[in-house]
Amino acid sequence: MSDFIEESVESNEITGLVCGVVKDGKLAWKKAYGYADLENEKEMKTDTIFLLASVSKTVTATAAMVLYDKGDLDLDADINDYLPFKVTHPKYSDTTITAKMLLTHTSSISDESYNEIDDSILYFREGDEREYNLGSLLEEYFKEDGEFYDPELCFLKDKPGTKSDYSNVGIALLGYLVEVIAKQPFDEFCDENIFKPLGMENTSWNLSDLDVDNVALPYFDSENTKGHYECPDYPNGMLRSTLDDMAKFLIMFIQNGEYNGTRILEEDTAKLMKEVHFESKDGGEKSRTGLTWYYLDYPQGESYLGHDGAEEGVTTKMFYNVESEVGVLLFSNMSEAEVSDIEDHLYQQEE
Repeated sequence: MSDFIEESVESNEITGLVCGVVKDGKLAWKKAYGYADLENEKEMKTDTIFLLASVSKTVTATAAMVLYDKGDLDLDADINDYLPFKVTHPKYSDTTITAKMLLTHTSSISDESYNEIDDSILYFREGDEREYNLGSLLEEYFKEDGEFYDPELCFLKDKPGTKSDYSNVGIALLGYLVEVIAKQPFDEFCDENIFKPLGMENTSWNLSDLDVDNVALPYFDSENTKGHYECPDYPNGMLRSTLDDMAKFLIMFIQNGEYNGTRILEEDTAKLMKEVHFESKDGGEKSRTGLTWYYLDYPQGESYLGHDGAEEGVTTKMFYNVESEVGVLLFSNMSEAEVSDIEDHLYQQEE
């Protein structure tokens, strides 16, 4: 197994990679390849901390469902019942936008205006002044006189609830919704309700909470990095964690909300997250959307549930086979790293 992965890492010029296999309720195998820091020749280790990009969204969804279990969040209620500012589709002002729509990317909230925001506002690097936090950024995005509001760019042309269209801003808003309802910063809520109960000791939304020397530098190609960064809309992609910690999280989800005697979600709630809420088809590959987690179904009959991620300097995957319940985690500290063959190989070896 290791020889194949080493050859793939080398042939695809992948800076660094950590991968692992979850099986029978435990992390059954793990291995590290390449470098966490090329300039200082710091080799990748299995306990290296990674920026997870959009794999982070599975944690944000789980945080929302913790509030659902507590009876504090109605998935079908108007999110304006909770928020301190209004979120209204300008063409469908009478249509309610709900938390379930945020969870399934069916809110008709678009990232187009977000993509026009200057990188100096969205990306914090060490020593940078932070002009916006999660709440203030989103308020400026959704209020009609906001700095980033554009009725044509902030929303799709479709009526909320009728189309699934991936939205980073929508998941950031979901995280803020958790923050407002819990009356607690989103990162602290996750610490108390997910990370600490699961024993995820090297996981945080904040770089300052971690040992930076053990965080893999993100490389936008095989040799170049701009260093670590953070973003104000962090619930959609700024979680940092290790393979071991995320294996615990994945096992919890596979086991319907419970890990090592600790229950994070009610069993029915975890199952609700796995239910298919929307379907779409792209070529020969069908995608079925649960509550943020999504299915990949292949012609040969295999079905996988999980999420992937791509951000400047990282490529991440976390899926499991729904029949065998074998899961694979792959974290690379390089943009657009080619890891699909490694993922396929790991499943073939374990199933």
